[in-house]
Amino acid sequence: MSDGSTDSSVLEEELLYTRVSQAGKVQVHFIGIQAVEKPNAENITAAIIKMMREVCEDEESWQEKLVACTTDGAAVMTGSRSGVVSRLCGDKSYILGVHYIAHRLELIFKDAVKSCPQCKVG
Repeated sequence: MSDGSTDSSVLEEELLYTRVSQAGKVQVHFIGIQAVEKPNAENITAAIIKMMREVCEDEESWQEKLVACTTDGAAVMTGSRSGVVSRLCGDKSYILGVHYIAHRLELIFKDAVKSCPQCKVG
């Protein structure tokens, strides 16, 4: 699970979590925050790979176990040819790219509030 953020000094950063299942038990782990020079697919992918290599004993093992990438719906993340998910998946067509539900709900809520006269400020 990956998402971008901007810190107080207006620097782009990528946040990364993993969700793993071991012996039927699902766990979510915070992996880290990595500064991203420019928030494009190449730099975001490099940041994710760097963070995963830092926490995995076998640097490449995580890529063999990857089954899904969960991101917001931004084109830089989900672009079918050169988005972050495409870059992480490579030629493994079985890996799923998922637009996470919390972000979808946020977008739906924002649209609903826009059309509600009682929610307008000023």
